[in-house]
Order: sequence, then structure tokens, then C-alpha cells
Amino acid sequence: MPNPKALVVFDFDWSLVDEDSDCIVLEKLSKPLRMKMDKLQHSMEWIDMMAVLLKELHSAGITRSQIESALSSVPMHPSMVSCLHMAKHHNADIIIVSDANTIWIDHILTHYGVHHLVDKIITNHAEWDAGNCIAIDSNTHSQQNCNTIHSTTGEKMCNRNLCKGHELRQLLNLREYDNVVYVGDGVNDYCPSLQLRDTDVVCVRKGRTLEKLIIDNYSNVRAEIKFWNDADDVLEIFSNVFTRTRLKSEEKERNASTRMWYLAKGMVAENIPRILSLNRAAKPLEHL
Repeated sequence: MPNPKALVVFDFDWSLVDEDSDCIVLEKLSKPLRMKMDKLQHSMEWIDMMAVLLKELHSAGITRSQIESALSSVPMHPSMVSCLHMAKHHNADIIIVSDANTIWIDHILTHYGVHHLVDKIITNHAEWDAGNCIAIDSNTHSQQNCNTIHSTTGEKMCNRNLCKGHELRQLLNLREYDNVVYVGDGVNDYCPSLQLRDTDVVCVRKGRTLEKLIIDNYSNVRAEIKFWNDADDVLEIFSNVFTRTRLKSEEKERNASTRMWYLAKGMVAENIPRILSLNRAAKPLEHL
């Protein structure tokens, strides 16, 4: 019997990696633009803000190699690398859903040698233009209508360009998974947490905005909730989840084998009179 199929979904910043990749690039390459980010983020959509700031970064003379060097400094904990390998070892589909961009995520995954472990990346498309300026398409996923509303502010939990809850529903509609493990930390990770079933697990980073949202709305989340501080905690959660899933699969296989044995035994018992009758009818032939 094949291993049960699991889906593992990672947010990227502050989840799969231990920093905000956008912030690190600006912090390392332009302090003024990093300060400008703090002002703009309250009045602009994040992806639109980053498109503006990256153009200004290019205008300031920052090169592609400098940006790539900054991206290489984004930390990914060794235990998080182990989480990816463990998930793939257990035949899981691994998906990243992030409001970052393809250049950032592709470079960092490649830098840590784990890009081949990830089955799909759902994020904003970005590319280097002819002048080595980064162009981000904020309409990669069109206008996604998030239906999850913040109970206090009345605002939608996901940005207009990417509703993670919508993306998770799409993934679950494409194929049937025995269980889902979702790893996140931010406001826009709350919406997909509500899409999870009671067979699933949501891994919530402590000290981040998702933790408060989950605690304040505990009864709305059907999935098993696991809080984590660092990648070592996530690795332990993964180990427990995949061990439990394997044991359930083995128990299911044993139960199926037992049912088959009793079924076969019952069929033999039911046919014993017929077998004996046929045997008696065939005995005279032995003397011919």
C-alpha cells in the first residue's frame, strides 16, 4: 500500500526562512529606502510598494549581483532544510504560497540547495528586464476576492493580488490529500488556516501576528494547532505528524489484511459442503 499522500504548504518570509526577504534586501543595500518602506507600507499594497522601491533601488545604482548577494544572506535554518527533505521522503507535495516574488524565492531556494524539493511556488511573478531592473507583476493571480474579514478592523485578511485561502482551496480541489500541514506566521496565513480540515495541522509561529489571530479565533480553526518558536520545533512537529500518519497507514493495511483473511476463511467455510459433495461424487472414478 503506498504512503498516504500529504500536502505541505509553507509561507516563505518568517516561516520557511527566518527573516523578511524584502526587508533584508533594502536593509543591506539602501537604508533610506528601508526607512521609506516603513512609511509606505501603511498606505500601499505590499506588492505595489515593493515594485516602486525596487525601481528606486535600481535608479540608485544597485546592481543585480548586489541584490543576489543580499538574497543569499537571507537565513534558512538547517532544521527547516531538514523539514523539506523529511516531507519529500514521506511522499508529500511541497508548495510555497507567498506574497514575495519568483526571483527572491527561486534564488534563495537554489542557494540552499532545496529548490528541487519544492513542487510548486505560488507567488508574484518577477523578472529582470534588459537593464537588470526587477519588474514585478502584481496581477499574477488577478484580483482574488478574499472573503475572510478581520473581526476588529473589518479589512480583508489577504492582499488583493493573492488570497492564500483561495490558493489552498484550489490545491485541495485538484487532488485528494490525506492530510495537510500548513506553516505560517502572518495575517494572510489566517485565511488558509480556516480552509484546513480536522485531519490537518497548522503550524503557527509564536510572537507573530498569526498567533494572536488564531488565539482570538480558536473555535474557527478546525485543524490541529501547533505553535512553534524556531525550525527545530517545526522539525519535531513534522516528525510526529509523519510518524502518526505512517502508523495509521500501517494499521489500516493490517485491518484490510485481517478483513481479507476472514473473508477468505468465510468463503472456504461456506463451500466445504459443496467441496465434500464433489469429492464423494468423484471417488468411483478412482477404481476405473
